Amino acid sequence: VVASPHEVEAIRKAMAKPEFLIVTPGIRPFSATKDDQKRVKTFMLAIEDGADFVVIGRPIIQAKDRSEAVRQILGETETNH
Repeated sequence: VVASPHEVEAIRKAMAKPEFLIVTPGIRPFSATKDDQKRVKTFMLAIEDGADFVVIGRPIIQAKDRSEAVRQILGETETNH
């Protein structure tokens, strides 16, 4: 299922099958703007809530250095644990 990052935790709790996959768009790094999205979360929060896959579009596509944007997002996981 594709679901807002704000719905992941409730969906995960409601589903008995662990193989049920949740794809979560609207993922933003701490430093990013929300753009036209209202229901966003950081990569780490989406994963902690139970997302299996995340969609990170504009923060990477619009970055001057896409590789650095990915490193920054992944770096947030290390600084928060």
